[in-house]
Amino acid sequence: IFVINETHWIPKMIQDFGSAPVDRDLFIDVVLRTNHSTGGRTQEFDVDDFINKVDMPDNLSVRDFCDTLGHYFAASEGKSKYADKTPDYGPFIKSLSNVWPQCRFIHLIRDGRPVVRSMLGHDGYRALLNSGAATWCDVAYDYRPDKGNDIGEAEVGDMAALWAERVRLTRAAGSQLPTDQYLEVRYEALTQNPAAILSEITAFCGLSMND
Repeated sequence: IFVINETHWIPKMIQDFGSAPVDRDLFIDVVLRTNHSTGGRTQEFDVDDFINKVDMPDNLSVRDFCDTLGHYFAASEGKSKYADKTPDYGPFIKSLSNVWPQCRFIHLIRDGRPVVRSMLGHDGYRALLNSGAATWCDVAYDYRPDKGNDIGEAEVGDMAALWAERVRLTRAAGSQLPTDQYLEVRYEALTQNPAAILSEITAFCGLSMND
């Protein structure tokens, strides 16, 4: 399995295009204009190589485009399956499950204290806190740090509240899914007993440990 680091673009595609087939160039445009807090793209890839190597119609759905791109990334690493580890998709997993009914969602939850300490040192979370949004998906499109997006400083209490809200939103979305689609995993349990937890995760995903 090839794990895509972070994408952030799928909720916007669903919001803008729904389930109808649209021109593939519209999807590519969204990908190329989805940025990290640095202003750089969340994913860099050779568009011409992508178009030339994959069997893709001129018009396709969000699901078909994202699957095609995901498998393109996976194939470049010699893999046949792909997963996406964008944490900000948590609040959107109900809408994602409508697009991918067979998708499995794993929510990794860690003790909030080290998480908040890490978030305080991350430009993206400070920018997110300043924006008033809960996820980077809400601000990533055409984001530029020099376009009046003040990163500023952050108070511990405010960042802790942001972390708690993100966990709450993800759990609320997960509660709307069947138990065979949503799995909560504690980070501390994973680090203390990795073999058992990884076995649980692979079974949940219908995979073997060798996958």
